[in-house]
Amino acid sequence: MAHDFVNVTELLERIKDRLSKSIGERCVLDSDVAAALGIKKRILANAKYRNSNTKLLEPVLRYCMRERIDPIALLIKEKPNKKE
Repeated sequence: MAHDFVNVTELLERIKDRLSKSIGERCVLDSDVAAALGIKKRILANAKYRNSNTKLLEPVLRYCMRERIDPIALLIKEKPNKKE
């Protein structure tokens, strides 16, 4: 069974969802995601523009290790269950 990676927009939304729990009331911005991943805002903006997860893979994996998050939960699309 093959799985697909999420696109950059979906990845950022998943990270923002997790960050919103710790940030609280205010809106989570791309700059917050860049800070959490330990990368420059420019790198994140470029990845978004190109819709490429390549430059984000290593920072996301480090973030997952630091925050004790399963990287599969962030990076892999969920396949709908087929009932047969």
